[in-house]
Amino acid sequence: MARLTNSRATLNPTQQQFECLTIFREPVSRVQSCWNFRFLKVGRARGARPFAQYTVDELKNILPRAESIQAEGCNNEPMRLFSDLSSADTKINTLTTGPISGDVGTTDHAYDEEGWDLDTNFILNNTVRHMQHCVIGISERCEDTRRVIQFFFPWFTSFSCEVYSNRGKFSADDNLLTPGVISEVKRQNALEIILYNIANLTLDVQLQAIQEIEEAARVKQGLATVETVNMLHFLHIPKTGGTSVENLGHDALGTSWGRFDRSLIRNGTHCSVWHVPQKVLSGVSFCTLRNPATKFVGQFHHENEPTDYCNNATFDKWTKTALMKFEENPYYYDCHYLPQVQYAHFCDYRLRFEHLNEDIRNLLTHYHFENGSAINGSFVIEQLKHEPGGPIQQAKRVKTNDTEIAICASQLAKKIEQNTRFMRLYADDFRLWRTASFNKSV
Repeated sequence: MARLTNSRATLNPTQQQFECLTIFREPVSRVQSCWNFRFLKVGRARGARPFAQYTVDELKNILPRAESIQAEGCNNEPMRLFSDLSSADTKINTLTTGPISGDVGTTDHAYDEEGWDLDTNFILNNTVRHMQHCVIGISERCEDTRRVIQFFFPWFTSFSCEVYSNRGKFSADDNLLTPGVISEVKRQNALEIILYNIANLTLDVQLQAIQEIEEAARVKQGLATVETVNMLHFLHIPKTGGTSVENLGHDALGTSWGRFDRSLIRNGTHCSVWHVPQKVLSGVSFCTLRNPATKFVGQFHHENEPTDYCNNATFDKWTKTALMKFEENPYYYDCHYLPQVQYAHFCDYRLRFEHLNEDIRNLLTHYHFENGSAINGSFVIEQLKHEPGGPIQQAKRVKTNDTEIAICASQLAKKIEQNTRFMRLYADDFRLWRTASFNKSV
């Protein structure tokens, strides 16, 4: 059956009368938090355990059937709030589970061959239609959410992204989920994942509308900005030459890019603020994209010693552990494993790591110093010192053979492209990189 699996349904904030405010959260972490809250903290359901202690087989049967003391489950929460099925919790919990083992004689469900309820499209569209009456925020994008809330609902004057009023009692280690459990939760909440993606797109639209409204007001007041190099903000995608670009801006141009940029925000993650995907509050953003395979090998170099750079066994062992940890926590290792696509849709310009000097020159040719004098592209590029990993990583390579490292890196990049798990996790990055060119993306 045809499904709304990649909807870009959003709203136009400049033409919308909002009636509500809602906050979305990444579905897997939301389900886990919901379980621990509804069945342990509040409901204290008999026999209930912390969510991370359940196996895949247990969740296949328990999660679709579970109901709190308020007769609510934890699957597909947006449907519970926005669809016309608000009181039909059994159906909401089982929209993409297929028939549940032991449920005999159920007549109000019909599933397709993949286990999706035949009413899925109607329910999904019904939910999206109701969502469009709301200002939408994202838990993981707290600062963006704060901006839209305070713009559309200015009476919300007190709003801190550092305060968690309902923080759980479980530590980060207690909450770690296995890849199998994560996959099972995603299977049961496939519709919510679609809605979460729509919510992120809608938040982007809201932010863009705010920026356009504010810029129009500035133009009306005669305060329109001149396009200068100081308008540029650099979003640092780890292992794509970011440290070199930051140093170029700081040392040669006197600008504050990446780690020097005090306007960037953490958005609720535990990553360094300059590694966090985000929409800049003003000006123009740019980032660098890199072949995902060579980027991954660069991360291997970053975490290991030069004596292991050509060791296939070390690389294989490290790869297995690294991908597992990334699947458990997408912000693992200071956001170094986050897919590049999560940054790219915030970047007005996308530079290519493999053509970094050329693309930097093209970018800076368009933007000027405050006094209006054009930048001498050649002079600037001479000062772009491309040092893999920055000074700290360079210190490890004092006595290494760069040519030998390059040959080994090329071989490992070809090797990782044969890893099905890696290719699945970074499929979107490969599609993005293969079509990358130096152009303004918006």
